[in-house]
Amino acid sequence: MKKIIVTILSCFLISGMLVGCSDNTEAKEEITVQNPSDEESIVLTESENEISEDVSEEKPESSKKNGEPDLDLTELSSTMVYSEVYNIVTNPDDYRGKTIKMSGYCSSYVSSLTNQTIYSCVIPDATACCAQGIEFRLAEGYDYPEGYDEITIIGTFDTYEEEPFQFAVLKDAKFV
Repeated sequence: MKKIIVTILSCFLISGMLVGCSDNTEAKEEITVQNPSDEESIVLTESENEISEDVSEEKPESSKKNGEPDLDLTELSSTMVYSEVYNIVTNPDDYRGKTIKMSGYCSSYVSSLTNQTIYSCVIPDATACCAQGIEFRLAEGYDYPEGYDEITIIGTFDTYEEEPFQFAVLKDAKFV
């Protein structure tokens, strides 16, 4: 019986020490999220029951000055590439004018709307079930590959419309 009382008192003593040693300052965690459009960053501050957003209009320097692309898909894992290409296609305004580098396989088909040959860089995902691609148009002096060749290209992202659809394209693309 004496052991049980000592154990219970020890638990109360330890609990009291833990509560007594804690300070009343709130623990905050700050996360900065950079928008792909490079136009704004969002700072999320999380404390006990509060989340606030601080939106700043500060534009970071573009990496284009160094000759590097704004977005290099060749450095991402297959899951991240799939996610980023999906984001590019679903939110094209965030990427318009950005230089994008990507690797994949060249695929071509004849458009039923324009009767022109369309070339795309298709990126297979890890399981090879959900490949995605972006159309590209080569800069002058480059020849389109034949067949299903593996390619790495860099070009400027843009969109165009052929009623009733909007299409994504890498303009002035070059092989790397």
